[in-house]
Amino acid sequence: MPLSNKLQWTPLARAGFRFLFIYFLLYMLSNQSGISILFRKAWHPLIHVFGKALLGVEASRDVLQTGSGDGLYNYISVAFLLTLSILCTLVWSVLDKRTSYSRLLQMLVVVVRYYLIVQMALYGLAKVLYSQFPEPAFHRLLQPFGESSPMGLLWTFMGYSYGYNLFTGMGELLGAALLLFRRTTTLGALVTLGVMANVMVLNYCYDVPVKILSTHLVIFCLFLLALDGPRLARLFVLNLPTAAAYDPELFSSARYRKVKNTLKGLVMLGGITAVAVIISQYTNQPKPPLYGLYRVDTMVRNQDTLPPLLTDGRRWQHIAVEFPGRALIQTMPGHIRWFDLEVDTSAQWAVFTQGRFSDTLYYERTGAVSWHFRGMVRGDTVLVGATWRDKEDFLLMGRGFNWTNESPFNR
Repeated sequence: MPLSNKLQWTPLARAGFRFLFIYFLLYMLSNQSGISILFRKAWHPLIHVFGKALLGVEASRDVLQTGSGDGLYNYISVAFLLTLSILCTLVWSVLDKRTSYSRLLQMLVVVVRYYLIVQMALYGLAKVLYSQFPEPAFHRLLQPFGESSPMGLLWTFMGYSYGYNLFTGMGELLGAALLLFRRTTTLGALVTLGVMANVMVLNYCYDVPVKILSTHLVIFCLFLLALDGPRLARLFVLNLPTAAAYDPELFSSARYRKVKNTLKGLVMLGGITAVAVIISQYTNQPKPPLYGLYRVDTMVRNQDTLPPLLTDGRRWQHIAVEFPGRALIQTMPGHIRWFDLEVDTSAQWAVFTQGRFSDTLYYERTGAVSWHFRGMVRGDTVLVGATWRDKEDFLLMGRGFNWTNESPFNR
């Protein structure tokens, strides 16, 4: 990272560096790093006592299993880390009389760079592989627009276009690649800042529970750029020439550089190989048996034909199979019920399991898109006539891209 050789280590700068050094390391070790689980186990009792004593709230770790990164426990953890960092800074300031921390600053820059690289690589690959924001599933397409959550709306918007997934994912991967090298770190921090500032705003505006992490990633980018702030200000704001950056190695020995470059090359080669393997496996996933959306045209229950009344929860509106081992049934009022699914294609039966209930339906294809299902459901005999549909039958998924539009197609 270009470090200004004119950096003034004033008392305030030294105190600020001590705080950032401690807090950044504690946060990175405790959040999405290889040993973060060990750290959580070690200081969870401290966080619990901290939350209860100073904030009057219980800090439960159960939220860590929900997929949310913005639970009460997470906010209390950040408050705990900030408090701990302030206390450690005070002790460090009393005991340490050094007037500069150039080597420690270089070490912190390296750690922050590689933390950002890992995060950007993971999120970038998730988008390129179409896994973070997958194509809208049948249950999303069946859901009334107004009943979607803000986060669900964002996931549908992003997932609709693989091209936009690819664009945003490549932006994150580009930032990671540039951060991998000292001489392109400033450019990498600028690219990553642009990408992550947009992600952070989306998280705040669409109620996505990754606000804490995305905010910290933006702060890390700003930290890297602040070290080169005077040169960037001269170039972008004052329109003045600027001198070359002071660009030191963390260690100057030739052996260190050789080991570093070898490890970096192995990591890059291993990453590319892993991506190739994942892509080959991901793109060759077969669709599960009975894949598709089945619109229920007729339904007979206990020899009673049920009219398609929107108030009748006994009558089905759709059956959908998209994910291996899973199926859903949408009732006429619009409620969606999920089931575990087991299919025998030779005997042509499917077992729908929900809790302690397990119902078997026999199926047969009677036309190009016509299907019949019959069996017992919760003790009732059921006969269903359905029409098979694919995602392209929905306007959202079937419209596609058009170079020429004589008028806006806004529905």
